[in-house]
Amino acid sequence: MLTFKEGEVEWKALGEIGEFIRGKRFTKADYVEDGGISVIHYGEIYTRYGVYTTHSLSQVRADMAASLRYAKHGDVVITDVGRL
Repeated sequence: MLTFKEGEVEWKALGEIGEFIRGKRFTKADYVEDGGISVIHYGEIYTRYGVYTTHSLSQVRADMAASLRYAKHGDVVITDVGRL
């Protein structure tokens, strides 16, 4: 665990430095091999991605495009659920 001396860092709540936006839910039945919309599934953050990525690894049906939320270059993508 990191430790800092008194006054060495400025502490802020995450909400003070960024905006949190929940992604949209999709299921395994929504996945397609080709011709879909690129997505990051929360489970893949643990299993298929490392510390960062430059592209997505999965796709869902193209007809879902209007209902999805999209990460932009420089966004930080985190998951708020996990499994042991």
